[in-house]
Amino acid sequence: MSEDYIQNEPVATAEGCLKILQTVSNKESFLILSCHGSEGMQPDTRHRQTNPTAEVMCCRFSDDGTLFAAGLSNGQIKVYKADFSTCLYSLSDKDTESLPLPCTTVQFRPNSNSRAGYHLLATYASGFVKVWHVTSSQCLSSVKEPRQVLCASYTYDGSLYATAGSDMEIYVYDCSTKQKAHTCEASYSKISMDGHVYRIFSLQFKNNDRSTFLSGGWDNTIQFWDLREKHSVRYIYGPHLCGDSLRIDSSNKKILTGSWRKDKALQIWDYNTGGLLLDVEPDNYPCQLYCANWLGNDCILAAGNNRNMARVIHRTSMQTTGRVLNMPGGIYTSDIDPNGTIALSSKRNIYRVEKSK
Repeated sequence: MSEDYIQNEPVATAEGCLKILQTVSNKESFLILSCHGSEGMQPDTRHRQTNPTAEVMCCRFSDDGTLFAAGLSNGQIKVYKADFSTCLYSLSDKDTESLPLPCTTVQFRPNSNSRAGYHLLATYASGFVKVWHVTSSQCLSSVKEPRQVLCASYTYDGSLYATAGSDMEIYVYDCSTKQKAHTCEASYSKISMDGHVYRIFSLQFKNNDRSTFLSGGWDNTIQFWDLREKHSVRYIYGPHLCGDSLRIDSSNKKILTGSWRKDKALQIWDYNTGGLLLDVEPDNYPCQLYCANWLGNDCILAAGNNRNMARVIHRTSMQTTGRVLNMPGGIYTSDIDPNGTIALSSKRNIYRVEKSK
């Protein structure tokens, strides 16, 4: 297979985009529909548009697929229509303006919708944790944690959310009281690995379960937590997570991890036993991963740096069915809307990617 891309041209020109996205099998290929700069400019399928002030650090679609939020390296949050045609809201306040450090997580509260105005959870490297009312651009609650906050996750029903970051502890907040309800951490035991010992970069609550969640980070473990216990109840050793690359599948039977390393970067684990089910083989371009996600029931999305690549793998054959190579920079964040449309960020740009028909 030839390398069908142009090394020295901007990725988001129409010709360059189509050539960078390679069709590996005859069944599926991928097409960039539009790219967008983070200042809310109109999309242009021929030219890459950039914001000269801030890179995109995190992103998320709303559950109903109508909005898309992007957190920037200067602490601002931009909320777009899901087709990226319009920037609708810009979220910031005196806290984020006086400490313009990166926004590290954005996540819409489950079951929030246009009628309620959408609630958006955001975390910041400055230590702030904020819940925004999107349509009014007002901050509903704000907490200043004594650490860099690097990740967060809601329960499936939006009643609780957890945060974690640079100090190895996990805080769980009650959305109704806006107060911290639990602190989860390792014990002082020298013989039990019942918590984290380095930074935490990824959290996910189990589907349809308010008490159980997973976490991962720099200490090469995935920890299993139960809110009825202060310390983790078991762990998996192996994955080295540096971003939003921990996912439980919809059946709660499998765990997907994406590690920032060249070997054994993408792995699938058995949820119940913690055993390794599969090391997903890299294709011709090994990638150190920042993000990984299940793409519907049939595929996996993984993205990172070392070729600044996003890759889609079919879950049955474990073969690459589409990929993007040589983006302008590392791909730190990605998300998938309810219809399977993919958003990728690279430097100051957001790319909308969809399976071709």
